[in-house]
Amino acid sequence: MGISDDFAMWEAEVDPPAESSNTPGMIVVSLILMAGSGALIALGVTLLGISALVILAGILILWRSGM
Repeated sequence: MGISDDFAMWEAEVDPPAESSNTPGMIVVSLILMAGSGALIALGVTLLGISALVILAGILILWRSGM
């Protein structure tokens, strides 16, 4: 391994990964699910609506972080 090889490895580690193409899909899905949770709250099923929002927030955080 030469100096240029070491630099290429370092550069590959530092470069940010390319954005995934599912970002618009993730936004649409999350908006639909949040609207459904809001509808549950509006219909009087408050505990289920709030629980769904909390679970959805956790899923979106994990999804966005790549897990």
